[in-house]
Amino acid sequence: MANKALSLIPQLWFKFGLVRLWRLVPRPLRRRIVARIIPLPKRAGRRLAAPQAPVLMCGFLSSPLGLGWSARLTRGLVEEAGMPIRDFDIGHAFATGERDAALPDATGPATVLFTFNPGQFGYALQFLPADILRDKYIIGYCVWELEQIPENWLAPLSLVDEIWVPTHFVRRAFENAGVTLPIRIVPHIMQAPAGLAADRARFGWPEDAFVATVVASLRSSLARKNPLAAIDAFRLAFPRQENALLILKLGDSHLEAEALAKVRAHIGDDPRIRLLLDTLDDDDMWTLLASSDAIVSLHRAEGFGLVPAQAMLAGRPVIATGWSGNLDFMSDDTACLVPAKMIPVSDPSELYVAPDLHWAEPDIAQAAAHLRRLHDDPAEREALGQRARAGIETYFREAKAPVLAAIRQWKSAEES
Repeated sequence: MANKALSLIPQLWFKFGLVRLWRLVPRPLRRRIVARIIPLPKRAGRRLAAPQAPVLMCGFLSSPLGLGWSARLTRGLVEEAGMPIRDFDIGHAFATGERDAALPDATGPATVLFTFNPGQFGYALQFLPADILRDKYIIGYCVWELEQIPENWLAPLSLVDEIWVPTHFVRRAFENAGVTLPIRIVPHIMQAPAGLAADRARFGWPEDAFVATVVASLRSSLARKNPLAAIDAFRLAFPRQENALLILKLGDSHLEAEALAKVRAHIGDDPRIRLLLDTLDDDDMWTLLASSDAIVSLHRAEGFGLVPAQAMLAGRPVIATGWSGNLDFMSDDTACLVPAKMIPVSDPSELYVAPDLHWAEPDIAQAAAHLRRLHDDPAEREALGQRARAGIETYFREAKAPVLAAIRQWKSAEES
C-alpha cells in the first residue's frame, strides 16, 4: 500500500508553511531532488496487449484544479461507455483534494488511467497500491501547454502503453519530442448543467453592469495564464468610469503569494477590477460563467482551454488568444480570437523552462476592441454566445462517438 509516512508530507508542509521555503529552491533543482529521493518504479508482471475492464481511475478526482476537472470528465466518459470503475483519488497527496480514504484493491488484470502528467508519475505512485502497475494496460491522460513536452517526461512514459491528450496541439508536443507511443485525442467532453442560469446576487455583482471574467489558477503560472494582459485590455477598452467590471477569479492564491501580489499591484486602486479568491465547486463555477457577459483568456498557451470551453457551453462569448489547444474548438465565427506574435518562453515561476520554445503574446489593442464591441452591442454579444454554444456542442458530439466506441471494445478479464 501507499507509503504512510510520505502521505503526511503534503499536509505537514502546507500546515506549517514549509512549502514556501521549498519554493525558494529553483524549480529545476527541486525536480532533480524529487527524482533522486523518489526514483521511478519499474513495471511488474506482464503488460496487457490491449485495454480491458475494469478501469482503475487514478488522479485528483476531488480537486477543483483543472487536473481535477480532467479526471472527472475522463471518468464520466468511461462510465458512460459502461465500464466498471474503481476510483483511486490521490488529490490529497498534492494538497489539491479533500479525501484521504482507503483505496480499493488493484490486483488482477485491468486498465489503469493516470490522469496526471508523467513528471508526477514517480511521486503519485507512492500513494497508490503496489499492484497498480502489475498485469495492467496503462494509459496516461496528459496535458501540456508548449510545443514540445519536457525532456524529463520521456523516462516516465516508459510506464505507459498508450497516451490520451485533449487536443491536436498536445499530440504534436509529444510527437515533437520523438514519442512513438499510440496517441489518442480525447477532448474534455462535457455539457452545461440542466437549468443553468445567471445569478449575479451570488457574487455581489450589479445586474446592469457589463461583466467580463477571467478564470485562472495561479499554480498554473501567472506568465502563461496572463491575467495582467486582461487588465490592460479592460482599461484600454474602458478608460473612463463606465458601468463595466472585470472579475479575476484566481485559484490557489494562498499558495502563490508572490503572483497574487503582482496581480494586486497591477490592479492598483481601480474599483472596477475585482478579485474573487474563493474556491468554487463545480456548480458555482458554471454559475459564475453564466453570470458573466464575456469570458477573457489572453493566455500565452493552453493545452485545451477548459474555462473557455465551459463558457461556450454556457452560451457566453469568449475573447481568447488565437493560438494553441483552444483552436481545436474555436474559430473566428464562434469566438473573438485575438491575434498574437510568438515570443520566447519566459516564466519567472520556472514551471515552463524552455527558452528555445515559443508561446503567444496576444494583441492587447485587439482584445480591447473585442471587449468594447461586446459591451456596445448586446445583440451581437447574444448571437456570438449562441454560435459558440452550437459550435462546441457539435464539436463535442462528433468527438465523443468514436471515443465511446473504442472504450466499449475493451474486454473484461473473463472475456479475454
